[in-house]
Amino acid sequence: MKDRLFRGVRMLGQLVTCVKNRAFCLKYRIFTTVTRLFLCRNPKTAVRILATIPHPQMKISIFQWNEKWIIEFEGGAYKQSFRLSQESVASLEEVKKMITPRMIEGAIERFRSMHADFGEAYQQIKPTN
Repeated sequence: MKDRLFRGVRMLGQLVTCVKNRAFCLKYRIFTTVTRLFLCRNPKTAVRILATIPHPQMKISIFQWNEKWIIEFEGGAYKQSFRLSQESVASLEEVKKMITPRMIEGAIERFRSMHADFGEAYQQIKPTN
């Protein structure tokens, strides 16, 4: 994979040297494109969905990304996420054990608070007649 990536960078570098009048702009675009390709294909930076926990009021997902566990609660238009180092919690089973009924109730309360805060902010820009 690295050989392919470096070959692509070399080919793109040759393209940049051919177009000298717009070289800076083209170099920047090529750099960002190659960086995005590398990050998308690098297994260490890929986000992996490891588990979803069924719940009637929200979606609960566990991800693994960048040597971290991510617990995500999604309810309607709102999301909450908790990030843990993989060094502090060793396995997926331990992460699942952390999601207790008390934690879920806390997430639901925060969703209600988030909805109330959003409603107040929305009323400031859209007053009722």
